[in-house]
Amino acid sequence: MTYGNIEVNEILNKCELKANCGNISIGTLSIKENSSIKADLGNIEVNKAHDIYIDAKVDLGHCNVNQSNRQSNVTLTVKCDCGNVNIG
Repeated sequence: MTYGNIEVNEILNKCELKANCGNISIGTLSIKENSSIKADLGNIEVNKAHDIYIDAKVDLGHCNVNQSNRQSNVTLTVKCDCGNVNIG
């Protein structure tokens, strides 16, 4: 997606989400395969993440990750150039 917000209630298997200008909001994330979320200009918010390792990086903004399992075999890569990341 180029411009606008992405809103998803639940993701069960895998995701590759990208927003150039807009927010990404996910209710529940229960992925089974490595996945990624990227926002160039906007916030990323995940309310619940189940048993995954979250590798989050923010260039300009705040990063708050509360639900990350470093022992998990599944990795979610989160990249935000300008905005905030809130997970959990």
